[in-house]
Amino acid sequence: MTETLYELSGRQARIASQIETVAADLLDPDADAAAIHAELEELITAEADNRIELNDKADAYCWVISNFQARAEARKAKARQLEELAKADERQADALLDRLVGALSKIDPTSTKWNFNFNGLRSRGSTKVKIDDEIKPEDLPEEYQRSVTEISFNKEVMSQQLKAGKTIKGVQLVERRTWRVV
Repeated sequence: MTETLYELSGRQARIASQIETVAADLLDPDADAAAIHAELEELITAEADNRIELNDKADAYCWVISNFQARAEARKAKARQLEELAKADERQADALLDRLVGALSKIDPTSTKWNFNFNGLRSRGSTKVKIDDEIKPEDLPEEYQRSVTEISFNKEVMSQQLKAGKTIKGVQLVERRTWRVV
């Protein structure tokens, strides 16, 4: 049975420690130098064999890691490709929806829904604040500004004020309608 990377590295550390301990015994003048050299020879051989196994195991780990990294990059590229395809599909769907609504609006410009055999169209009205491009948040009173890290428009307050009849230079409420296939 092959050992794990952790077992091999643990054994490598134990062998290194044993080599150090046995080598220290050589400093003892009463020690059996031949026995110490034989033991060191065995430990050095075991260390070399273990190092080969450890290197093979580490090399396999590197291959697996590289494989995962390559798959991750390929999946990121695929995700970018799918994102672009999704955007293209959305543009096509929006263009077809605009064309369909345009054609049906010629028949009944006030209709907000149409029913067909299997599908239908429904619309939902909404109001949003539209600010002229040349207007900057700093150009308006502070109550119409929202400060985070920079000044931006406070469209919620603007919307409420415009609905109440107040005039704000360069700002207007625009009616819009969004459509969805049901």
